[in-house]
Amino acid sequence: MSSTVSYLLEKLPHLKQLTLFFMPQSFAPDRYEIEADEKCVTFVRKDNASDTTTVSFDCRIDTTQIRSEIKDDVYRLTLPIIDDTNNNNDESNDFPTATESNVTKYSLIKCRFCEQSIYNRSSTQYSHMTRIYPLPSEYWLELSDMWFCCQSHQMEYNAKEIRAKHNALLLGKLFIILHAENVESNAVHLTLRTVDDEYSV
Repeated sequence: MSSTVSYLLEKLPHLKQLTLFFMPQSFAPDRYEIEADEKCVTFVRKDNASDTTTVSFDCRIDTTQIRSEIKDDVYRLTLPIIDDTNNNNDESNDFPTATESNVTKYSLIKCRFCEQSIYNRSSTQYSHMTRIYPLPSEYWLELSDMWFCCQSHQMEYNAKEIRAKHNALLLGKLFIILHAENVESNAVHLTLRTVDDEYSV
């Protein structure tokens, strides 16, 4: 009879890795050993081989490069992905195309819902955009600590959130960033952030 267990599987396609958190309820995690296959991992209780839990994947992993640790009664496995044919996300789609990066293409930017003009190149009331810069992939700031091989390099690097640039459009697949001087004054209404609602804008 199998004991009660819980697990969480996290897939990070851009890092080409899976992270598996295994949390047995009745026994300590160190009482389990791992049997790994390219398409699954099985946790087998050392004193009862019939007590097993198998976690299957939709990709293939490198069984020779599995890293494991036990901390706070949780068995954590890091599993490198070697083949992910089910992943349809082309990383090149995270960046604007050459056509989308042509500044003359953006003579008018407006809200798709209320059609309020946000930027209008024909207006003389505010500055005009002269450059377009592509924004990095989503969650780039969270992943920036993986850009360095040495801790000393990472300590010298001070990652900051991306800020608007004067007369430039920062363009991504999900977001755009405009400088205040390039936005029509009556186009947007801002509410200051509050302690009670950190997601207010």
